Amino acid sequence: MVPDPTRQFFINPFIVSKAQDGDFKFFLPYYQFSFSGPPALNDLINRLQAAGSTSYQALLEWMDSATVNWLIDNYILFSPEKADTLKHGVFDYGASLTPGYNLLQATSASPCTLIGLPFHTNTFGSLTTQFGPQSVRKCIRPEGIPANLKDAGDIIFLPHSEGLSCIRHRIEIALKKCFTARSTPVFVGGDHSLTYYTFREVCTKYKDLRLIQIDAHCDLTESKVSAFDHLTNANFVRKLLEETQLDEVVQIGVRDGVEINHEHVEQVKINDASKWLEVQKGCARPAYLTIDIDCLDPGEAPEVNHPLPGGLKIDELTHLVGGILENCNVVASDIMEIGSGGTPVCRAAEMAVKIIQALVQ
Repeated sequence: MVPDPTRQFFINPFIVSKAQDGDFKFFLPYYQFSFSGPPALNDLINRLQAAGSTSYQALLEWMDSATVNWLIDNYILFSPEKADTLKHGVFDYGASLTPGYNLLQATSASPCTLIGLPFHTNTFGSLTTQFGPQSVRKCIRPEGIPANLKDAGDIIFLPHSEGLSCIRHRIEIALKKCFTARSTPVFVGGDHSLTYYTFREVCTKYKDLRLIQIDAHCDLTESKVSAFDHLTNANFVRKLLEETQLDEVVQIGVRDGVEINHEHVEQVKINDASKWLEVQKGCARPAYLTIDIDCLDPGEAPEVNHPLPGGLKIDELTHLVGGILENCNVVASDIMEIGSGGTPVCRAAEMAVKIIQALVQ
């Protein structure tokens, strides 16, 4: 969406700092790395700092629209209302497909609530998953939003100025409101490590929560290399088993070749999924369903960091999701690791929309 030409923007001080040599350093949210700005960008920042703030129209006189929009999308440039929201709020409502909807102030909620998790820091891979929620929303037309789903926007996280305790706190607030309103949360991301936090918060309401995971990878590695809490998208299941009361993990579609010998982990092959579902009929134990988009065959969803051949077709996955919802007591779910390859069309995001439709049917 193109901003109002008269809207004022200023420099985000949490992300932009001036080095001793006079050049500016930029710390991009969700990426955890900094870079030196090129001369044209440094010139723009100098002008903005001198002016205090300037309009979108004036910015276009200094730099092309693609660059200006990139600066805004990465929070290098702030509008005053955006700054206030990000500093004091839980949600970035500007990302929502449900205009005017405020989950935290709503007197009544829809049966399902979409919550974006635009976070990338603990992911291994070349594709960024920060823009997963944004890519998914671009594939949904406003008239195509299911009637029983409302979009709460994105959980806010600024890694340059705050730690993961902040995002955990915001997830806690969002989930408490969902459960108070009896609305089932559907998270879209984003880095799969965040399932560690969403699952733990759901556990505060459902003490005997189990995890159903549809994924190409088991996510049980020993890796401790990460920016936060030694947590990554490849070890979050292991950390949940070690650090919570989780005693049942069902993994469907794992094909990474890693041998698993864990008393609390059951791996179900795709061909055996229907038999497993038969056994689940009438199971009242609450379940958290997490879906890594790489469970799909790379031909269906190529924008993933670690594609493996032989995955599910989208019709197979939506059928499986429908069977899980019918036979298991799913109280929360997520779709994670939706990458952004820089192409106009993101197939992974398109597939995620179909999964969301299956989850909220």
